[in-house]
Amino acid sequence: MNKIVTFLALSTLILASCKRDLQFEDPNKLTYEEYLKLPGAAVKVGSGAVIGMMNTVMNGEFGQHLLCMADQVTTTNRYNEFWDWAQEPRLAIKNADTYGGYGAISSYWAGFAQSNLDANAILLQIRAGEPIKDANGNDRTSDSKIAAYFAKGISSGYLGAIYDRGIIVNGRSSDVPTFTDYPNSYKEMVENGVAYMDSAIAAANAATTFNFNFIPGFTVNKTQFIAWCNGFAARMMASVARDNAEAVALGASWWNKVYDYANAAPSTDLIYSYANESVYPGTLDWAIYLLGDGAGYLPVDIKVAHLVDRTGTYPNYYPAAPTVLNPVQTDDARFNTYFTYTPNFGFLRADRNRGLFTNYARARWDNAFNFLAVPGAVSPFWQNEETALLKAEAKLMAGDAAAAAAILNSPSYSRKALGNLPNVAATAADIKKALHWEYSVCIDAASGPLPVFAFMRRHNLLIGGTATELPVPLQQMKVVGGNAYTFGGKANAGAKEGKFNEVTTAANVGWKLSQ
Repeated sequence: MNKIVTFLALSTLILASCKRDLQFEDPNKLTYEEYLKLPGAAVKVGSGAVIGMMNTVMNGEFGQHLLCMADQVTTTNRYNEFWDWAQEPRLAIKNADTYGGYGAISSYWAGFAQSNLDANAILLQIRAGEPIKDANGNDRTSDSKIAAYFAKGISSGYLGAIYDRGIIVNGRSSDVPTFTDYPNSYKEMVENGVAYMDSAIAAANAATTFNFNFIPGFTVNKTQFIAWCNGFAARMMASVARDNAEAVALGASWWNKVYDYANAAPSTDLIYSYANESVYPGTLDWAIYLLGDGAGYLPVDIKVAHLVDRTGTYPNYYPAAPTVLNPVQTDDARFNTYFTYTPNFGFLRADRNRGLFTNYARARWDNAFNFLAVPGAVSPFWQNEETALLKAEAKLMAGDAAAAAAILNSPSYSRKALGNLPNVAATAADIKKALHWEYSVCIDAASGPLPVFAFMRRHNLLIGGTATELPVPLQQMKVVGGNAYTFGGKANAGAKEGKFNEVTTAANVGWKLSQ
């Protein structure tokens, strides 16, 4: 398939280009610290930390696995073992380095851990009183510190949002004490990430000059950057809970802080225009790819059409052959702009579970090339819809349903301005239904896989048996002399097998009951 070949070639180019940029001529003559003192080297490392972090946020094909778990994507494709993660009844995660889908477990850990270590190197050099200069001798110390805080904040916060545990490393690897486990809880990882976002905001505010040009093709001014930091802080804080009981137990003070961050988040879309292979919106790109028959390669789960159906008759499992569903009837004027109907099923195979079928593919961010890695192709780094949704949800979770409804019913918000939908009633049930609708229709795969997955997790919307978090990858467990462990599987629905007594496998109370 051309899509796969092109992406693999691009991935190889990204890795090769990063390695080429960050290495020095003779590793036998220069230590890493000495290399950082070469003209422009530390700026390259700092840029690499940001680029690596953003590529992992917008993870490539491995981002699809979390979207399958959230029933935002459906598939019966065995490439990268996609099907295992969409299959119903749900399967336990296979935490083995010989597993074809191991990248779905290991890629986030590797990407964020490397960005964190690169950022640490920059901060240690600055703390030692050594300025950061680019290849032309320009002082980039302030900008590099801001970039390092930003990379560390998101890396730590995302590791906590995705995995059950981690280790907080605020120095070079050589400074880390000997450890025999990953001792920090997912919540501690997120809180550490948010603290670094605060540091990035404070450093940006204090800067007399500001130039955040570490992502090729994308530059934000100080005001935009600070808003972006606030948005990520809100997203990460909202993503802590492994089920609804934990989300409620966080309390009003937690959710009021989420609101404060979200209220300072971007109020307009931050759009990335593709410039080169340095940053690649991989998850979104794989999600929008269309096959020759008009079906999606990784199509839209039936959940989305079921949610927007105005008749109450659209099923939540695809019916048996020979039935082919007609287009859904919906009052949401956005739906047929964002998604496209086809009677064809593409790569979906009935012998692998016809209940996973769908008639919808994505159209919102598609282009004539059917590919986002072409000059001029655009994709969002941040959507203003997510800002509104985080604010509304935070108000609801803090006990103010009226304020939450008012945000969703604002004439300027997409639901009203583009969707032409009626007002949402100021009840918890109606607001949660509207939030689920909006995450499914508006957020979808555009901001990487975390926002939709974490939203469904914290509101008990995952299908019973779905893992609520990823285990530490086997190779990382081997580092500390540990063994592989895992979560998920219908037989384990509702289990609390986590190190910190959290729910590790969703109970069978999701948006639909398990097959």
